[in-house]
Amino acid sequence: MTPPTMLQSAPVAEFQVRKPDTTIKMSSEADNASIQFADWDNFQFAPIRESTVSRAMTRRYFADLDKYTESDVVIVGAGSAGLSAAYVLAKNRPELKIAIIEALVSPGGGCWLGGQLFSAMVLRKPAHLFLDELEIAYDDEGDYVVVKHAALFMSTLLSRVLQFPNVKLFNATAVEDLITRRDEVSGQLRIAGVVTNWTLVALNHDTQSCMDPNTINCNVVLSTTGHDGPFGAFSAKRLEELGKAPKDVTRGFRNDPSPAQPTADGFQLGGMRGLDMNKAEDAIVKGTREVVPGLVIAGMELAEVDGSNRMGPTFGAMALSGVKAAEAVLNAFDARKKQNETGGIPEAPFIDKVENVVKNPEQDFDNTIKAFQDRLQQYKYMEASKRQQLNDLNTKIPDIEKNLDIINYMKEKKNDLEEDDDEEDKTIITNYELNDTLYTKATIDVENLNSVYLWLGADVMLEYPLDEAVELLNERLRKNTEQLKLVKEDLEFLKENITTMEVNTARLYNWDVERRKKANATQN
Repeated sequence: MTPPTMLQSAPVAEFQVRKPDTTIKMSSEADNASIQFADWDNFQFAPIRESTVSRAMTRRYFADLDKYTESDVVIVGAGSAGLSAAYVLAKNRPELKIAIIEALVSPGGGCWLGGQLFSAMVLRKPAHLFLDELEIAYDDEGDYVVVKHAALFMSTLLSRVLQFPNVKLFNATAVEDLITRRDEVSGQLRIAGVVTNWTLVALNHDTQSCMDPNTINCNVVLSTTGHDGPFGAFSAKRLEELGKAPKDVTRGFRNDPSPAQPTADGFQLGGMRGLDMNKAEDAIVKGTREVVPGLVIAGMELAEVDGSNRMGPTFGAMALSGVKAAEAVLNAFDARKKQNETGGIPEAPFIDKVENVVKNPEQDFDNTIKAFQDRLQQYKYMEASKRQQLNDLNTKIPDIEKNLDIINYMKEKKNDLEEDDDEEDKTIITNYELNDTLYTKATIDVENLNSVYLWLGADVMLEYPLDEAVELLNERLRKNTEQLKLVKEDLEFLKENITTMEVNTARLYNWDVERRKKANATQN
């Protein structure tokens, strides 16, 4: 690359290139004002060209962007809860790719200082166990501990997290939206990644137009955006706009820590309540959970979701909410992975660089693109099969429920007859279905009814006592309902893989077109 031309009116200062003096001592036993850590008169940095610095930064940053555009876990917010979760995740699962997105230039959230901008940090026990894990010194005051400066906690935690090779922090980067998938049958929302932009751009959409974002796909998003600032409780607020998440504003005041189930009633923020340290910290840790498939919320953002109290200048819940969040993330990640594996559906590989797949274009390209097209057709065949399975289950389940209702109704009539021996209750006159459009009158002798005949499939019908028939039908209903859920999840997974393979195939084709154009241009 040709260096740019430099125009100037003054002569360039002389620059002597010589071997730098790199001897620097960080300690000295000298005294009497004779301490010297280095020969500063002869000291000089190693020479470098400005463009070298630019290339070093740019190359590495864009390599990270390329690597983490498909992540396993994305953590939104690098405060105490998010970084605590990142530490536990990275330590326990070094194979996971973990991207941390922080809107501010400086990570750490509100944990650089204690309350009212004071220095010391207070953590209630047993949060001191996390400090022990990080080897952070503290003063033990009985029921609580005090770290001499909050920055000691945050700087240590941040340093430990950034040392993990499977973690990348993208600071000065804001999450503008969530990537969503919606089940076509149930309408259930699932989070599949985040939409990002430079923070300065995100804050200035009102002043400029057409500043489109970037995206990161992942299996699980952990949102720990706190409750203050322009991006506070971002994911929770976005869910409220999307209108599909569990409404559960009493969680902070309940003893039952079981997770609420997503409903179609719409998500509503509970709104953070007044300060109560004892209620708040327990509620935040216990409430940390996956609020909708693919999205875990922890830390003070959860107070906005559940309507729990704020805790003020005590930080134990932030650390331990991060620990529990890591647990929830891993369970959600493993459940999705297991679901994909048990469904027998191989995950489509995402091609970052075609050159890594096609080593020899003349020999490998045709076979590679054929293999990808074959895989795409296999996915579409599996999708058609799953849709047929879905239709069958949607027919079976109502039939089972209808049979259960009929048998339970006859059991109730029989019990009523045994109690009052009413002649009118001894028989039931009903319409009997001969086929889809033909019915006839039928009389059921309730008094002597002790069993029913059930179709078991393949033209097999067996007689069952009433109680056994109910038990059998309930079991079949349970299994078919579970199977219905798995089929829906498999269809969603197949849709993602079909999209991935279509993108891969298009990328291969476009790459080959560009390669041939360059080859022809070289020949001409």
